Amino acid sequence: MTVEAGEPWGRQPGESSAAFAAFWVYAEQPYKGGLPRRSLRKCAEAIGKNSKLVFGWSEKNGWVERAREYDNHIAREEAEAIKAEIKARRRRAGRISDQLTAAGLRKLQNIDLKKLGHKDAANYLALALKFAAAFEAMAPDEGKLNLNISMNQAGKAERQIYRMPDNGRD
Repeated sequence: MTVEAGEPWGRQPGESSAAFAAFWVYAEQPYKGGLPRRSLRKCAEAIGKNSKLVFGWSEKNGWVERAREYDNHIAREEAEAIKAEIKARRRRAGRISDQLTAAGLRKLQNIDLKKLGHKDAANYLALALKFAAAFEAMAPDEGKLNLNISMNQAGKAERQIYRMPDNGRD
């Protein structure tokens, strides 16, 4: 890992290169159950140094707090990566949804509404409601989603999706 100057997990003023290397052995000890299980004693064993020396380095250079800061930094980076992936998936899902909706609307435009039975009309309505609910579930934190599907004066199906902010205002 590249360490930027001034980061708490970076080399501290007066910290020897041996102590800094030992800090990384300590900081990168394996996790169990999602939580770090660090041990100064295990660190000393891993680097072949006396436990008292490693305990001294740790106390002098604040290893426990620095390692905690490093963990927090990694957790923030992971959270940002997850958010970015969720946004990308939402965008892909939105594009696919738009394509499927457009294809479906093109087909619906060719239906003779006078020949459409009650059961088919109910099925189309149920499918539209399921679509709207699924789309709403993808972005619950971005306000209420409204979906309008209607026929214009020329008899063409039109779709309008808009988001109503949680505060009820545009």
